[in-house]
Amino acid sequence: LCVNPEETYARVRAADGYTYYMAKALLDQVLGPLGDEDHPAYEILEETGPDHCKEFLVRVSVNGTEIGRGTGTSKKRAEQAAARYALEQQRK
Repeated sequence: LCVNPEETYARVRAADGYTYYMAKALLDQVLGPLGDEDHPAYEILEETGPDHCKEFLVRVSVNGTEIGRGTGTSKKRAEQAAARYALEQQRK
């Protein structure tokens, strides 16, 4: 896991040559010092579109308090987007 301090997400270069952005992993690291019970929870709020072209809206919260929302064409992408938004808000 390579974290660039200029970015709000973790960047991982995989063996296949692609770079993956893992905001969820970085959010866990940022929130880690808060304690074991303070892990982010992801909830799907909305699922729209036909089966072959879904769009997901996900909320990430800590102890019941929403810290970010994100959308994506898969649940994983929407969770990453929500985590990325939460990290961006932390930097402000």
